[in-house]
Amino acid sequence: MFKRMGRKFSTYAPKFKGETYKFQDQLPSLPVPTLEATRARYLKSIKPFVASEQEYKEHEALVDDFFKTQAPALQERLTELQATSRNWLSKYWDDYAYLQYNDPVVPYVSYYYGHKPLPHELRSIGKNQLYKTVAIIEKVTDFIELLKNETLPPEVIRGTPYCMKSFQVMFNNSRYPKELGQDSNVFYSLEENGFVVVIKNNHFFKLYTHKGQERLPSSEVHKQLIDIVRIANGLPKGKAVGALTTLPRDQWFHAYQELNKSPINVASITDIHKSAFIITLEDEQPVTYEDRAHFAWHGNGENRFFDKPIQFFVAKNGYSAFIAEHSKMDGTPTLLLNEVVNRELHKLNPQEFLKSLEFGISEQGSVEARHLRFEVSPVVESAIADAKANFKSEIDNHDVSVFHYNKYGKNQIKQFKTSPDAFIQMIIQLGFYKMSGTVWPTYEAASTRKFYGGRTEATRSVSEESLRFVQNWENPSVSDAQRAADFQEAVKSHMEYIRAASNGEGCDRHLLGLKFQLKDGEKPHPLFSDPLFNYSSTWLISTSQLSSNYHDAYGWSEVNPIGWGLAYQVNNDFLHINVCTRRSSGNDSKTLRFYLEEAATEIFEVLIKQQKPKL
Repeated sequence: MFKRMGRKFSTYAPKFKGETYKFQDQLPSLPVPTLEATRARYLKSIKPFVASEQEYKEHEALVDDFFKTQAPALQERLTELQATSRNWLSKYWDDYAYLQYNDPVVPYVSYYYGHKPLPHELRSIGKNQLYKTVAIIEKVTDFIELLKNETLPPEVIRGTPYCMKSFQVMFNNSRYPKELGQDSNVFYSLEENGFVVVIKNNHFFKLYTHKGQERLPSSEVHKQLIDIVRIANGLPKGKAVGALTTLPRDQWFHAYQELNKSPINVASITDIHKSAFIITLEDEQPVTYEDRAHFAWHGNGENRFFDKPIQFFVAKNGYSAFIAEHSKMDGTPTLLLNEVVNRELHKLNPQEFLKSLEFGISEQGSVEARHLRFEVSPVVESAIADAKANFKSEIDNHDVSVFHYNKYGKNQIKQFKTSPDAFIQMIIQLGFYKMSGTVWPTYEAASTRKFYGGRTEATRSVSEESLRFVQNWENPSVSDAQRAADFQEAVKSHMEYIRAASNGEGCDRHLLGLKFQLKDGEKPHPLFSDPLFNYSSTWLISTSQLSSNYHDAYGWSEVNPIGWGLAYQVNNDFLHINVCTRRSSGNDSKTLRFYLEEAATEIFEVLIKQQKPKL
């Protein structure tokens, strides 16, 4: 018989009890900004990109014409929609931003985290691939149990509850190519599908975490995992069906239709979709920060299934990572998931945990892992070959360097009485200006989860104040006192914008919403095709912060072929920026990394000199 060890998961304690969705009905609806506010915010945002006062006045006249002629009718329609919908943007956003997007989800859509190795006292778990895998399965399943019984506390930040809707679409579902030009998502019950999918050597396996409604002990999870490794190692390498999810979505659609001609394939794909999440066993052994970024982001592109919203990976050396498919969830919910899982991993008692994995050699488990089979036709085999070639081409074209800076972090930045997020945004602006001598339109994601169904709004990081800051900083005739003052003004401007964006008062989603109100046969105003209008929202630098002291990798790709993707963390004692660009653009990630470090050091040195000595 199996002896079930007592589970130690701090969030089961009474003080952590709470109704996960108890604030949902109280959350405000996503607002529609006024036309006046959006006009003013937009016009201020484009000033750094105009070459002359005459160009600005001509563009202002075009903007005013839109807001006087077409905008009022569109605003009325949008306001009517908002009155009948708790989140007017959700009607359009998932399709517009994700599900009608044809580029491969990896590298172009999904985002990843890498987990810092477990501490020395947990090496017996952290350096063992199977033990680490069992531990992750157990802790993620603990998290799912909290969602099942709705005891995961709702997120409340500075007294403001945040929407928890994303947690309802985190597990037991998948994206899939529904038709040409249109993906969709399929959802299943958390209660009725107590299993995960494990991928090893391109083979898919069903590993049970529950038997019916009863949670299985860790020893049975461990035994199934050992069986999976034994079976996978005894077979030729699998046909890499998972590689198909790296194709452009139209090509994946055709391969998906071919796959589904086989009932065996339909059953296996359905189990993958139904599974709580995927965890893979990898042969790689990432060491450097760049190794870890590539491991977390894409691996070999075969031993994974990128349509799944939640996927964990465990390397041969025990390093673990995570990737999220982006269509239904943004970063903050998955950040919480990974924070909870890693926190609980760090609390493990190694002796107790390893004892809980023990089972008798002759013991028969109550369940057995099941190999999910695929019948690969010549058409599918050809599609897999195309996927491998396309994946290699895409990844080879991506240049990644990691700026990991240990000189200071959030704790020191707070001593400057400055927002850590705005601080690193100004490092990015200065570093890029040092490299290029100019500024480019820069996006920072602002969370709107304080509203029902809220996702993100664009923060336009380049401002008149940030432009003045970088220009004066590089001017040798400007004093350090003035440079520090310019820096603080740029930070202040950035903070005003990101607060407005988080409050649903940004201009980009509003302008998009207005455009969506056009009826068939109605022509969009010339503003929407104006070069300056479009350039100002061409995110040549795309940025976002998701910080965790448990993570040493976080990233995604650039969103423009000649642009940059800068995913960053501001942790207690270090800064971390993943610098990503395409080689075909002529950009070089190491060059920008150098200038980011120079900017971070110079800003620190100037600000520290300006601090008043403590009496």
